[in-house]
Amino acid sequence: MALAEPLPSGEEQQSPVTAEREVILGYPTLRSHIMHKVRRETLPKIGLLIVFATIFLAIFGPLLAPYNTTAATNLVNAAPSAAHWFGTDGSGLDIFSRVIAAPRIDVSIALLATALALVVGSAIGLFATFYGGWLGALAIRATDTLQAFPALILAIIVVVLTGHGIGNIIVVIAVLNMPLYARLMRGEVLRIRDRAFVEAARASGLSDLAIAWRQVLPNATAPVVAQMSVTIGWAILATAGLSFLGAGVLPPTPEWGSMISTGSSGIILGQWWPSVFPGLAMALTVFGFAVVADTIQTALGREG
Repeated sequence: MALAEPLPSGEEQQSPVTAEREVILGYPTLRSHIMHKVRRETLPKIGLLIVFATIFLAIFGPLLAPYNTTAATNLVNAAPSAAHWFGTDGSGLDIFSRVIAAPRIDVSIALLATALALVVGSAIGLFATFYGGWLGALAIRATDTLQAFPALILAIIVVVLTGHGIGNIIVVIAVLNMPLYARLMRGEVLRIRDRAFVEAARASGLSDLAIAWRQVLPNATAPVVAQMSVTIGWAILATAGLSFLGAGVLPPTPEWGSMISTGSSGIILGQWWPSVFPGLAMALTVFGFAVVADTIQTALGREG
């Protein structure tokens, strides 16, 4: 485990609580492991490139689209050509324009759902474990019960009952992922809460809330944050799956799952492009986030 770097001359000596906290965090070591892996290996570079490209398209994709993503052209089910790089679908919509515009919906839903799951799930895991008691045990049992349900089936049921709005999809995906973050945070808190620096903070007169916020939480975040990349990829698949089944984002809004669904019927007729191109884009995006997640997890393993 890497030691904290010495303070520059002239600065005050760190307290034992702060010094030990920085040793346990080990963020400089974690960053160095990640950068070392990215510099030495090709796959992490590819993963980061895919993630950055996806985020770029989520921001600028609709602006870069050569055709209106919801307005039909004069060609229906046209094969890929110089005018329409990915062809057109059964409604005459340009597929390339819709493929590069779709990340704004898919990635936005995934990022917001993951952030919500991270914040709420981590808060449940932190306070339920640190404070304990019957209320904490009840919260953990509730997350375990939620995790026992098949995720996609539960998501379909809830979205059908509450409506197809993007806000509902975000909340459903977030709720399905909250138990994961609650259990990750619970495991980290159980590992940390009896450490010497926590006892020192308690002996110095800090309240339980201050200890949980200032001492325990910063030391428990690394594995939880590392899980975010995996969750984002899963959330993109879940969004596409709901849309494919007609329970998510509805046409003509550009979204990979709904594009695959509307184009799948033409595959038997040899019209493969309406569903293959959005499917490849989605698979490539999820692959990129999975590679980034694996890179972070490997760095965490080396640090530990």
